[in-house]
Amino acid sequence: YWLYRLGETGQVERISELLKNNGEQYWFGEWFSDAMYVKYQILKEISPEVVVLGGSRTNQFRKGMFEPYTFYSMANTGSSFKSALGLLENMPTKPKVLILGLDPFNFKSNEAKMTRGDNWEATKTRVLRPTIYAKAKKFQTKNPEAKDWSTDGDAGTKYLGVRAYRSKRGIRSIDGSVSYGELQEMTTDQQQIQYNDKKKKSARMLAAKGMFKGFGNSLSQNAFDNWHMLVSKAEEMGVTVIGVTLPFSKPYQEILDSEKSKYAWWHEFQSSKTTERLRKGGAHYFNFSRFESIGASELMMVDLMHPGEPAVTMCVAKMLEDPAVKKIFSKINSTDFKSRAEKVGSITPIGEVFPF
Repeated sequence: YWLYRLGETGQVERISELLKNNGEQYWFGEWFSDAMYVKYQILKEISPEVVVLGGSRTNQFRKGMFEPYTFYSMANTGSSFKSALGLLENMPTKPKVLILGLDPFNFKSNEAKMTRGDNWEATKTRVLRPTIYAKAKKFQTKNPEAKDWSTDGDAGTKYLGVRAYRSKRGIRSIDGSVSYGELQEMTTDQQQIQYNDKKKKSARMLAAKGMFKGFGNSLSQNAFDNWHMLVSKAEEMGVTVIGVTLPFSKPYQEILDSEKSKYAWWHEFQSSKTTERLRKGGAHYFNFSRFESIGASELMMVDLMHPGEPAVTMCVAKMLEDPAVKKIFSKINSTDFKSRAEKVGSITPIGEVFPF
């Protein structure tokens, strides 16, 4: 009972009700599988025309970027080709477009040949540990005002669950994207200080990232085959797949660029030949990994790996300049996307371009 009151369980029912009333709150599953389970159930219920799928780097795609099309973000639930194919196979009502976050990590040497998609119907939620309740009760005791956030938003709170409340951040119930809370309010000067600090540690941080390990001397041929299999299978279902590589931070780019022998896979991924291979047969793919490609500021990063909303908005604006993509999204008016992103980004580099 108390876990439900504290927003740690029952999220599917709560978020469904919020969506029906055009409401908005933040929630944060304590485990990755909880986010997968809740998001997948909501996705099936709303059957959006546009779906974004990927890891945490796709967190900042927003509903407002694709209006008037219905939209839902499956960021943080899966970035593999098997995940994408399985999602389309399992969805009762197929979307019009699937936007897949594509990164070099999708092309590691151990990528297996895909024969079928993942079974999303097998995704289950977990029973949260009793310690979550204990921590919640302790937090509520120290903060009497916290009694309001156990009432499903009746008191005007924007948070579901202990973690979302304490950090003032979480997954947005209205479109599945992520709010970084107070971080998004940082001014340019504040962001510059934080960015400079992270830049000093960039080499150590990059070395510690497991996702930058496990590459061979070249990108996996199986991965390219899997990408084109996904595009082909999706087309049979009436779905257009668009692959997008979002910006990496300048410090990471400089390290990866400088050591060609050590990061041969990065250099191959950045080559025009790779772009041509991904676009083979008319497939849609865009590489925005470098800020220069979209005209964004390098401060528009939440951290060294994750682009903020202004940067992602500029990626969408650039993508919509492509005639084929513009035809797919013919109803979107993106004329002011870039200027809005630049205006917000000049004051708060990772601020909200499309506030709810």
